[in-house]
Amino acid sequence: SPWAAREVLRDRRAAAETGPAEQKRDALTLLTPREREVLHLVAEGYRNREIAGLLVVSDRTVEKHRANLFRKLSLHSQAEARAWAEARGFALRPKPRNERLE
Repeated sequence: SPWAAREVLRDRRAAAETGPAEQKRDALTLLTPREREVLHLVAEGYRNREIAGLLVVSDRTVEKHRANLFRKLSLHSQAEARAWAEARGFALRPKPRNERLE
């Protein structure tokens, strides 16, 4: 789609214009506000279905946001997302054990 092509080109231009250290520092600016919310919840240990319930969106929407932010930040797992968020000072709290969302 034209939108996806613009996003890819924008990401590539930004990567070409900055060095590796700047890319890591500025990576969060590549994320949309919703992707930042999803990153925060992923890093806290929430599953896609739970995130969907909290944000009142579909599971598929969460999967898409998660895939986009993982691509933009070059992350491959929830553990990497948590480590990335902790390293950048996200205020993370552990998910309460008795919390259940369906």
